[in-house]
Amino acid sequence: MKQSDYDKRLQDLVSKNYGEFNIWEEVSKRNVLFSLVKDSMPSLASGIVRIDLHDRAEVKSVVINFATAGHLKEYRMKEKEIMEVMRSLYKERELKDRLVFHKIEAKVLRVVAQESEEKKEELIDYMEGTENFINQVDRDKNPALWRTFEEIRMILLAKKEKYNEQKTRGL
Repeated sequence: MKQSDYDKRLQDLVSKNYGEFNIWEEVSKRNVLFSLVKDSMPSLASGIVRIDLHDRAEVKSVVINFATAGHLKEYRMKEKEIMEVMRSLYKERELKDRLVFHKIEAKVLRVVAQESEEKKEELIDYMEGTENFINQVDRDKNPALWRTFEEIRMILLAKKEKYNEQKTRGL
């Protein structure tokens, strides 16, 4: 097959099966759709993660993906007002020639589950040299420094107790 035949066949496949596809037109459509949706619900704009235009069996639908279930719940509560604002903006901006859709779907974008928020017990690395910490600062001459060293001593004693507890449990 010659290169020109190949190009012609490829062009036929694209034009027959998939229709003409203009990338700039699609980008323009997405930008218009994005601004329409964001402007129709400014209070929820920060919760919108993604907006898509799906074409399923001659029914074009806009899919709005929210970050959390709370945003989706707020959308459901205000859905009628949002639709009215969206219709008025659609007419005002004269988008009928550029963007057509029949319904709006709202979903929560599934994100990879984060680690559980349970506190995992931190294992303490206890140093043997700290067990006999003695505060040698004179309490009467420098009470602030003495208090600081006492706090350090108490922290070390608490760590020692926790270390011994973990050691007995076999951690």
